[in-house]
Amino acid sequence: MLTIDEKAAEAIKTIVRESELPAGAGLRIEARIDDVSQPELTVSVEELPVPGDEVVAKDDARVFLPPAAAAYLDNKILHADDDDVAGLRFVVQST
Repeated sequence: MLTIDEKAAEAIKTIVRESELPAGAGLRIEARIDDVSQPELTVSVEELPVPGDEVVAKDDARVFLPPAAAAYLDNKILHADDDDVAGLRFVVQST
């Protein structure tokens, strides 16, 4: 299962709050895995998970993962980095 670290949880809560979606909304991470060594991950803000999604939560920060993304992100950690040049970005690391 994906683990969300503290900085990522705070970033997710901020993004969802600024999107003005109702409570229970979260980030959806989708994975397009044409090349296993370099999957393409996309992130969007969604009001609710889709049936079949795995829902990962930490401190009210929710991430919705369709099956392909859940499989790829299994045993990984979601981090958030924020700097003046690149802005906010999420980073996935193996455990």
